[in-house]
Parts: sequence; C-alpha cells; structure tokens
Amino acid sequence: MIKLYFKEFYDLDLLAKGAKSRIIRLFVDVQFKTRDGWTEPYPAILDTGAHASLIPFKVWGECLVSFTAEHLVRGVVPKKECSLPILIGDISCILVDREGQSEELKISAYLALTDDVPLVIGFWDLLEKFKLCMDYRNKEAHLEG
Repeated sequence: MIKLYFKEFYDLDLLAKGAKSRIIRLFVDVQFKTRDGWTEPYPAILDTGAHASLIPFKVWGECLVSFTAEHLVRGVVPKKECSLPILIGDISCILVDREGQSEELKISAYLALTDDVPLVIGFWDLLEKFKLCMDYRNKEAHLEG
C-alpha cells in the first residue's frame, strides 16, 4: 500500500475576480531510476483523467530512458500552436511513502522537453496496475498493488 496525499489551493486569478475556485489535487511521491541509483522523491499529481504520465525535463533528464517516438500533445485546445512537443519513452520508477515503496515499475511516459509542465502520473502503464482507494472527506487515500 502506498499512501497518497491531498493539496488544496485557490486559483488566484479567479479569486481576484471574485470567483472562488478551490483546486484539489491528489499526489503521490515518485522516484526515478538513474545511472547512479534513484532520484530523490518528486511529488507527482495523480491524475485519473490523464491517459499518460507526463514528466518534465528536469526530472527525466538525469534518468535512464529508452526513447520510442517523438510526438505533439494537444490538450483542451486542439490547435497545433497549443501543442507540447514531447518524446515518448520507457522509464523506471517506484512509488514511495514514509512507510515503504512499490516494486520497480517500467512505464511508458510523455517526456516533456521543458520544465514548464507538472509531473503527472496517469493511467498508461502505471495507474492501470493499482487499485485507487480515496476518501476525500477524511483526507485519506492510497494505492493498493
């Protein structure tokens, strides 16, 4: 079992306009395999709406990666000028908490060529391997493997 945690904050732009828009995110800590061992834990957004994991360059740049393709990711606005160039690659990681860690996981992920993206854990090759248990009212969540 890997414990998860929630973070809550307000969208300051909307708050300045008088609209209360509380943002609630679920996080997991992740370490990635490097030539010398493992990175320090990085907080990653656990996004059940993301089909793929997205890793910023500052994280994957020091890791062992097997590249498979180049791609453009498009989001809510499907215009080419709103796309993000990425590499698709296989990378090894572990999910960690204060009490332990998952087994080593080899995942395929979107590898951003910039640091201007959050670290996101999605379904492809990762969340499909775990059972997500979440009780936001009591601020408890974990993954069962």
